[in-house]
Amino acid sequence: MASVLEVAQKVATYIGIDVPTAVYGGTDRAQVELAEYMNEAARHIAFDRADWQVLRSIASITGDGVTTAFNLPDDYSRMVKKGSIRLSANGRPLSHVLDSDEWLAMTSNMATGIAPGYWTLMGGQILIEPVVATGVVARYTYIKKYYTGVKEAFDNDADVFSVDPEGRLLKLCTIYMWKKQKGFPYAQEMDDFEAALEKRVGADRGPKILVDQSRWNWWRDNPTPYQGTYPYELG
Repeated sequence: MASVLEVAQKVATYIGIDVPTAVYGGTDRAQVELAEYMNEAARHIAFDRADWQVLRSIASITGDGVTTAFNLPDDYSRMVKKGSIRLSANGRPLSHVLDSDEWLAMTSNMATGIAPGYWTLMGGQILIEPVVATGVVARYTYIKKYYTGVKEAFDNDADVFSVDPEGRLLKLCTIYMWKKQKGFPYAQEMDDFEAALEKRVGADRGPKILVDQSRWNWWRDNPTPYQGTYPYELG
């Protein structure tokens, strides 16, 4: 594993500044800038480019038959890009409503519904309609906001980037961001980063596994309408 100081020292040799003996806690302009660029590069890699397995976590919500708004986990950053919420009662995904006006209109005027229900993000909470039945568990996968241990940002020279412990992606991204910000040519550095990122994302996903598609087709072809009056319980 490479510490952020070790990565910073490698970056320094590429961008033409003195090799630092410390980064975080320093007051030299180059140190302060390098510290900021490395955190910006880490945030870009961690949250904007892939759903890294090391940052994924599963949250569970247990229904009580009343509550429809649930707080997000303390370490929540975002939902995985193709994420869903599934109920323990049937394993089927809830439908995601992206638009807040659509959500308000739907939940205000819905007289009947189609199981298994709907969800949206609003006000730092997950809203689920209709209510989740008592004892039924809703589960979803999200991306944690901590990319170095249990911290949101590097602040110590010994920190390690969880997504990229060897530090190569962090180095390449920091180099191209530095050059871009300083007005230097950076196309080759960006290409080097993108190529390395593509390989790393592929490795992180693991080998492709063939599954029995007929199992998923059954759920698609056998929707279960709920013939009742809203609001009704999920589960």
